[in-house]
Amino acid sequence: MNKIIFKIKKYHKIIIIILILFIDYLTKSFIFKNFQIYNKIKIFNILNIVYVKNYGFIFGWYAYKHIWNYILINTINIIFIIIMILFTYYYILNKNSKNYYSILFLTIGFIGNTIDRIKYGYIIDFFDLHYKYVHLPIFNISDICIIFGYIFFLKNYISFSKNYFIS
Repeated sequence: MNKIIFKIKKYHKIIIIILILFIDYLTKSFIFKNFQIYNKIKIFNILNIVYVKNYGFIFGWYAYKHIWNYILINTINIIFIIIMILFTYYYILNKNSKNYYSILFLTIGFIGNTIDRIKYGYIIDFFDLHYKYVHLPIFNISDICIIFGYIFFLKNYISFSKNYFIS
């Protein structure tokens, strides 16, 4: 039993990545198979489920369907892969890195959306969060992970700045 607990503790980060990616994949597959494009189901007063094809970046930014957009997005994806590999390498060398959770969530979000781009040619978005007639851009679980990754990164950057740049 202790060996199992030790292995779970040792690999808990990989388990988290796989679990969130699995949930992301299941939700996107469910939406793809069971919803027509732009069909809406009201979940709560502030949340709808709407199937949208996202050809752009996070939250549909820069979503144009032409070759230059495709080249730009894939170039940025390659650059992001390289950056994430460098961050991951840094984390392996410096195990007490404060940016671990930002790297973890950014990587999960990036992988989830990249799987969609490869599989479908677009990203499946479906959460429509709104208040009355004001709607946020429609998003998915990978987008949520990316936002949390940036929040963790900014939190660590702000605390770093306070410690080293403010007397």
